[in-house]
Amino acid sequence: MTKDRNLSDSERARAERQAERLRANLQRRKAQQRARKQATPEEEPDATAEMTGDESSILPEGETPSDSGPEKA
Repeated sequence: MTKDRNLSDSERARAERQAERLRANLQRRKAQQRARKQATPEEEPDATAEMTGDESSILPEGETPSDSGPEKA
């Protein structure tokens, strides 16, 4: 970097800050790509997804939600 010798102190400081920003942006993009690559191929269905709809499926056979509530006692 022979051109750095011709830069003033303020120009050199500005160039160093810009280089640091570019390095940080590159690291962030690479980390995001790695995260996407890890999450995408092996996505497993969420175990809680089964419980979001009909909770009666977790009750003993033949009971309805109103049969098993605390008001039954």
